[in-house]
Amino acid sequence: MVELSLNALRVVYLPGSHPEASRVADYRKAYEMWCQVWTQFFRDLPEARDLFADQFTRQEEIAALFHGEQCIGMSFFRWVDFNLVDQTRDSYFKLWGKADLESLLREGSMICVPSFLTVSPDFRRDRCNFDVRRLVLGLVTKRFEASTGDAMPVVTRNAKGVNEAFYSMGAPPIRKDVVNFHAEDLVDLVVTYRSTIKYPVDEPFRGVLERTWDSRTFAAQERPHLFRKAREFKAA
Repeated sequence: MVELSLNALRVVYLPGSHPEASRVADYRKAYEMWCQVWTQFFRDLPEARDLFADQFTRQEEIAALFHGEQCIGMSFFRWVDFNLVDQTRDSYFKLWGKADLESLLREGSMICVPSFLTVSPDFRRDRCNFDVRRLVLGLVTKRFEASTGDAMPVVTRNAKGVNEAFYSMGAPPIRKDVVNFHAEDLVDLVVTYRSTIKYPVDEPFRGVLERTWDSRTFAAQERPHLFRKAREFKAA
């Protein structure tokens, strides 16, 4: 059982490519952990798939959670505006029908898209004294809230309980038990809206979430649509 030192947690928001020199070490550690986890996941699918580096490097932003110098969790982010082009052709929304997308867009057109929610195998619930996955999902919600996004869709892996974790933070289901094209397990289509966010209040989780978020570092490029307020951006 891994004993997590809660004071050693930090979250860094990295660019998908070309990190500043001071963040190259963090960037490489994040990339290596992502490769390790998802290469194995794709190999274990009924029809094995390859993992490509550009699935990492093309992202707008990568949230990397560290325990000391070890990357233990992450999520990718990008933002899409349905008012600009027909985003229904975006591969992320291949499972989303017309009614699902109408629900997604009910509060606005700017959508924060997280993907590749990842926890290092050594820090999963059965091996660690703290729920790192829940912390990653909390930080994902915090990041959405700090951006200009109107809603944040998630395709959850139900067998892993990701749907219930998002529901606990106020995200309503749009459609449940959808057949996933790439795996045998079912998924839920879930959307977090600003108006529905509800952070858990149990301790020590709430305190750890707030402390980790408050100590965040943004090393990604500053772009207006990523931040609701200029003060949200903290230089690396």
